[in-house]
Formats: sequence, structure tokens, C-alpha cells
Amino acid sequence: MTTITDVDPPPSLEDLPDELLHGIIELLDLDQRIHVPFLTARRELRWFVDRPFFRCPVDSMSLINHRLRRLSLPILFKNICFELQLDAAYGIPDVELKREVQHLIKALKCNAHLTPLIRNLSIVYYNSSNPPGRRPHLKAYCKDPETLLIIDILSRCTNLQHLELPRHIVFGDIDNQHPIIEALNRHPSDKLRLKFQSVV
Repeated sequence: MTTITDVDPPPSLEDLPDELLHGIIELLDLDQRIHVPFLTARRELRWFVDRPFFRCPVDSMSLINHRLRRLSLPILFKNICFELQLDAAYGIPDVELKREVQHLIKALKCNAHLTPLIRNLSIVYYNSSNPPGRRPHLKAYCKDPETLLIIDILSRCTNLQHLELPRHIVFGDIDNQHPIIEALNRHPSDKLRLKFQSVV
């Protein structure tokens, strides 16, 4: 005689309440930030691409289903870092800085539903020869194209709380600082704090 026994389904994340799932995702994010502080927008070396060590666990969690994506996105996009490369380091073909900035502005525009999730954003100058944060040939950069990026960020990231910028940034035309000042004054959040990176 065959006996049929009810077997409970294996435990699943789907059985947990949102509050507990949120805590688990935050722990994954904390573990990720031990190695990489921010979700970073930059050009990578080709051998970095698709290497599991460099994948963000919160990003993987957000791809499982709609519920986990809803819980993961605010954590995934809370901290963003834009690294603007100023030279051709490690044999990576150099891309004009203005073009990089245009790509970032386009990315923000195409993902407008995600920009209100951003709380902390930093812009970093990166080059192989000079200390981090220092622009080479400063006179050649009397007008920073990334000023347009900052103005666009301030208009789209309505919940931004911390904006960290390179100390050597010029803010466009050095004789006309009104656009960036107006963008800061128009920002709807009274929690916004502006910080300039220290010189190394």
C-alpha cells in the first residue's frame, strides 16, 4: 500500500515580509561596499567585463522578479559615482571628456524613473599620471563640460542629499557662476549638502 505524504515546499525568499527582505538586501549592499564603495559609471578594462567577482549582488537580486526589483532599486541607486577619465590610462583608447559627459546626461534622461532614488552622488576626475582629483593642463579646461552634467543632476535627482565634487572643478565659465548657483538654489530638497574633495 502506497502512502501519500504531504511535503512542505522548500523555504523561499518570497515567503519573507518586505521588511525582512529589505534588511537582507541592505546587508548584501554593505558587503559590496567593503570592496567597491559606489555603483560607479566609468569605462572598464575589457578583462573586467562579466567577471563574477566584480558583479554587484544587489544588482543580481534586482533581476529575480518584480518584487525584489522594487525593494532592490532604492538601495542599488542610493550611491552613485561618476568617474570622468581625463587621459588614456592602461591602454584604454581615450574618449573626449565632453563626449563622456554627453553619454552620462543621456543615461540620466533615459532612466528618469530611477533618478529620484539617488541620495548620494560624487564626480571624480581620474587620470593615470596625476594625483586623483587633479585635472592635468588646467588652463585647457577653463570651461568644464561636466558643469552641464551637474545642472542636469540637480534638476533630475530631486531627493539628492549629498553632492561631492572635485576640488579643481571650475563650474563652466569662471566669470559666470550663475547657472550652477541657480541650479543649487532651485533644488527642492532642503537636505542637500555640497562637498568638495580634499587635495591628495
